[in-house]
Amino acid sequence: MKKYIKTVHRLDRFTKISDRQQREVLDVSEKLNQTYEELKQSQDRLVQAEKMASLGQLVAGVAHEINTPVGIAVGAASQLQYMTKTIAASIANKTAKKDDLFQEIY
Repeated sequence: MKKYIKTVHRLDRFTKISDRQQREVLDVSEKLNQTYEELKQSQDRLVQAEKMASLGQLVAGVAHEINTPVGIAVGAASQLQYMTKTIAASIANKTAKKDDLFQEIY
């Protein structure tokens, strides 16, 4: 009977140890899952940030490609407006010369 009681006590001790180890394994597993989810969220945020950075570069490039010719066209239109007013004024004052109509634009 003593052997039986000893065996029961040993079995009880092993069961307690096993239960404790199972809880520890479950705790570690839960922490790993939480860490994995945090890693996935961080990765998603990083991908989103990279997309936004790429979009910003694309927008800047498109703006440059549009603004450069538009700026040149506005400058040319302003110069033509000035020249037209100058020629119109000289015609109105009757001081216009043929060369005024054929001058080169610099």
